[in-house]
Amino acid sequence: MKRSVLYLLVPVAMLAVGAAFAPAMALGDPAPGAARLDDGDGADAPGESPPCKSKEFKHAIVKKACTEGGQKAAKKAMKGFVNAAKKATGEKITCKTCHSGLSPDYALKPDAHERFEKYAKAIEAAP
Repeated sequence: MKRSVLYLLVPVAMLAVGAAFAPAMALGDPAPGAARLDDGDGADAPGESPPCKSKEFKHAIVKKACTEGGQKAAKKAMKGFVNAAKKATGEKITCKTCHSGLSPDYALKPDAHERFEKYAKAIEAAP
């Protein structure tokens, strides 16, 4: 083949190969055949929430959220609870009020369950 034809075919071939991988790259997927690393958060798909670490629940709101939507749903439910508790009590309440650590374990302080009950009663009593 003549050199001038090769100069035209090589860039066209490169574009064709690149176009084959473009949809995968746009979705953030690795190239076909490439190794895929797990980020270790327990989620199986992009956007999926990792499961809650705890398997024993003392409060229905947390149990329901964890079983239905994992950590993401539990966090959303607890943020709603914290906002309602702030309005009901007038106290400055944050996640750290009851949790000694946050993601991924969300470890509880020793008095966390008592505080939860106190805030739940205040929410029920609020007008």
